[in-house]
Amino acid sequence: MSRGMRSRLRRVLVSLPIVGEAVFSARDRLRHSEPLREGTFAQHGEDKELLDALHARGAAGPYVDVGSNHPFHLSNSYLLYREGWRGVCIDPLSHLETLYRHWRPDDIFVSCAVGEGSGRVTLHEFEIGMLSTCDARAAADYVAAGYRLRRTVEVPVRRLDDVLDDLGVIAPLSLLTVDVEGGELSVLRSLDLDRWRPEIVCLEVMTAVGKGSDDAVHHLESRGYRVLRDLGLNVVMERVSSDEHALRSPMPGD
Repeated sequence: MSRGMRSRLRRVLVSLPIVGEAVFSARDRLRHSEPLREGTFAQHGEDKELLDALHARGAAGPYVDVGSNHPFHLSNSYLLYREGWRGVCIDPLSHLETLYRHWRPDDIFVSCAVGEGSGRVTLHEFEIGMLSTCDARAAADYVAAGYRLRRTVEVPVRRLDDVLDDLGVIAPLSLLTVDVEGGELSVLRSLDLDRWRPEIVCLEVMTAVGKGSDDAVHHLESRGYRVLRDLGLNVVMERVSSDEHALRSPMPGD
């Protein structure tokens, strides 16, 4: 089936809510069964790496998944949910809330963008939902590469500090995973790392068109984190002790 035919079929299903819900539910059940057998739901096994790292550190706090998208399809945090962890999933696509209530009822889903400011921001929503982004440059790259832009819409943007405070989340975090198609550094700058102290951070550092950025990695390195695993699209980083960070930090004048 061509991409155009799939798009038309989706519009028909959306216009027939009862039929559409049945079809999408059947699709999700099929999507769920195969990764369940394989033991990983993430794109390249990132969730297994994260689970191993958290077990090794004895981490027990909540996770925060920014840019979480679908509750289990290509999810970095769903395996943790199945293993007993709980946390907060944040995504600007508000229609995902129904799926989270079904597949992850014990998690908290928040529909907003995350960044350094507050107010509203333009979301570029793509036919492939996981490519949706508030970064205009990333959106332009995806359009140029042939990805179909469904619409642009204004969504609320909040600092991550404020979201966690409003929810009453208690530090430290076990895991922070960030996949926001180009806006990772802005997300990190909206979080007080010294206060929330995520043990493990997973960052997407490569966009769908192969553009990479080390800015978010450097931001974490300057605040006491080091690379644990480089998985290509994603980098897994761990928090080091304050003493070790002091030894690794440059002295004044260096």
